Amino acid sequence: MDPVNVYRIDGKLVNENVLFPIYKNESK
Repeated sequence: MDPVNVYRIDGKLVNENVLFPIYKNESK
């Protein structure tokens, strides 16, 4: 049941599709 990699952030399950855009924004 893992179509895409899922990461745990603040106890929430974040999809890779959502994590990458946020990570790039924070990196800037």
